[in-house]
Amino acid sequence: MARLNLEEQEQISKLAYFWRDYGKYIIGIIIVVIVAYSSNEVYQWKTKEKAAQAAEIYSKLEKAALKNDAVITYNLASQMQAEYPKIEYTTFANMMSAKVAFAHKDLDKASIYLNLVIKSSKDKYLVDIARLRLADVYIDQKKTKEAMDLMQEKTVSELMPLYHEKMGDLYFIMNEKIKAHNSYKIAMGLATGSPDLAQAIQMKLDALGN
Repeated sequence: MARLNLEEQEQISKLAYFWRDYGKYIIGIIIVVIVAYSSNEVYQWKTKEKAAQAAEIYSKLEKAALKNDAVITYNLASQMQAEYPKIEYTTFANMMSAKVAFAHKDLDKASIYLNLVIKSSKDKYLVDIARLRLADVYIDQKKTKEAMDLMQEKTVSELMPLYHEKMGDLYFIMNEKIKAHNSYKIAMGLATGSPDLAQAIQMKLDALGN
């Protein structure tokens, strides 16, 4: 029994020395873990709160855009850019605002919004859509060099029919009708699952003639 008590005392002594030498480091690690966990929880909560607030503003912007109300749409987009620059709803707001600007023939403003999407969004698909729409803007503005530079970027496979259609449009305004015809034919071959797009491309081919 005495031997057992001696062993227990030895273990307690070792533990006491260990705690004396390393206790402050252990406490420090525990504090760091708790602070990190708490900070992450606070960050997640704030992110969700901001996303909810941005979603509410975007809902108002979407309604204004559907009414083609440019003033309200642009004001709400500016608010979202200022208050929620990293929230994805702001990217959607810029896309919607570009659509409104294009409808109002304000091509410079449409270009600004689309460039914001291209620069800020991490969604490759969304960026490619913005890039193709920006190509439309440049084509309307007869900015062939800017449009051609823009089209050098690789496009996701789902958007390749649109990509080749835009290349056809670009070649057409450059008066390179053979290249335009070839691009439209490629686009037509890829648009088999999109009847409306295929019909639009066919109309462009018919306009080109032989």
